[in-house]
Amino acid sequence: MIGYLQGRLQQLQPQRVVLLAGDVGYELQLPLSDIAQLATANKQVQLHVHTHVREDAIVLYGFLQYDSLQAFRILIQISGVGPRVALAILSTMTPSQLHQAVAAQDAHAFVQVPGIGKKTAQRLVLELRDRLGAIGLPADIAVPLPTKGVVADLRSAIANLGYRSQQVDAAIAAVNELAQQGQSLDVLLPKALQHLTGKQ
Repeated sequence: MIGYLQGRLQQLQPQRVVLLAGDVGYELQLPLSDIAQLATANKQVQLHVHTHVREDAIVLYGFLQYDSLQAFRILIQISGVGPRVALAILSTMTPSQLHQAVAAQDAHAFVQVPGIGKKTAQRLVLELRDRLGAIGLPADIAVPLPTKGVVADLRSAIANLGYRSQQVDAAIAAVNELAQQGQSLDVLLPKALQHLTGKQ
């Protein structure tokens, strides 16, 4: 099993990277928030890795922070939550925000994640409530407030994924209302990319 990789970022795409470690290029799926932080290819990167073995494939999931890896492993233990849904959750909220949502019994926060309905969201809140400590963060940790430059950060993140200027403007316009409400980059980026890919 692969648990950690360090190497040069060879390719960078939405939710997927290729990391060159030694002479081997490893393809990993990452949360959108981590992709945004990587910004450009051809740089040294360290990733915490979960190796997911299926009958037909071995899939690697990478995370810049160890607490995100912990959260991912706990999420996939929940009935009905596979790696794809867990990755979508961590693309929409940070581990800190995940703690906040569960501690506040806020099922609505999970409904905002693509692929999660109301019943699944309610089950997530119930089943995660007793597992908060295992992620390694206190349940009452404060959610950081969005920075004033969140729109600029969003523009930079989308542009660095290779989208043209007009596409970037359209994506930002699509999430402008959420930005005005003070939503963070972790919320805005997935919504903007959904607009660009047509997956509303």
